[in-house]
Amino acid sequence: MELVIILAEIVLSVIWIVLGLQYGFWEGGRPESGFIGVIFGTIVLVIALIMGLRLLIRKDLKISFQFNKSSAIPVLAAVLCVIFIYLFGIVAAVFLFIALWMRFISKYAWKKTIIVSLIFTLFVYGVFRLWLHVPFPTGIVVELLL
Repeated sequence: MELVIILAEIVLSVIWIVLGLQYGFWEGGRPESGFIGVIFGTIVLVIALIMGLRLLIRKDLKISFQFNKSSAIPVLAAVLCVIFIYLFGIVAAVFLFIALWMRFISKYAWKKTIIVSLIFTLFVYGVFRLWLHVPFPTGIVVELLL
């Protein structure tokens, strides 16, 4: 199952990098819309490759396809995050992702979940949108509403 998860992480990270580069990475001395996707995709790709090498070096690689719920959660979370970004845009996706993770995976109370999610979302928006002027993708739902 480890190998399947590592391969899924590699595929997702390459998708993030390619889509990020299509949005634009850096122009005119400032980051563009795809900046965050390229950075996160690169980080995930490097970590997945390191994990894959460690798995191969251990030489106890056993190919098994037994479903392990706890191992699948990060992959499913990454897929859900990509769907949220596509539908709602970066800002709303950050809020939804953190809120859902804190409430249903980490089992925090709703009050703490909403407060932390809101603070982190405002921090991301403040740093990247207001300070660095990174234009965020808005998502198809937001575009339909506007």
